[in-house]
Amino acid sequence: MRTGTILGLVLACAAASPAPAQLFYSTSTTTIPPGQSFLLGGDQRRPLRVIGTNTGRVEVAVAAVAPGGVTQIARAAPGEGFNATFDPGTTARITNASNSQAAEVRVRFNADTSAVGMRYVGPEAGSAD
Repeated sequence: MRTGTILGLVLACAAASPAPAQLFYSTSTTTIPPGQSFLLGGDQRRPLRVIGTNTGRVEVAVAAVAPGGVTQIARAAPGEGFNATFDPGTTARITNASNSQAAEVRVRFNADTSAVGMRYVGPEAGSAD
């Protein structure tokens, strides 16, 4: 078999195979209004890793929200960090523990770009918890 034929066969096989979902790492600083939660993920087909630091002045709570219920992962005081991996289909929920001050977190996460979502829930966020 000639080299050109082998290369053509490899390229044809690669073109016929569906492309895998692209994974990316992103860093974001998020302000969470008093009494609200920031939701990340939920529809991803791969595990979602979230590494965060509470950069604000109030405590935040981190939980995993799945069809079977809510599992508390961590509470992070100002300056503390958290690190968790969420199963496919599970939502990472970061909740501002204060009803009077905004919380601020810096999160780094990896996700399947075809299925990751972000939104706020709670009073005045446009949806219910």
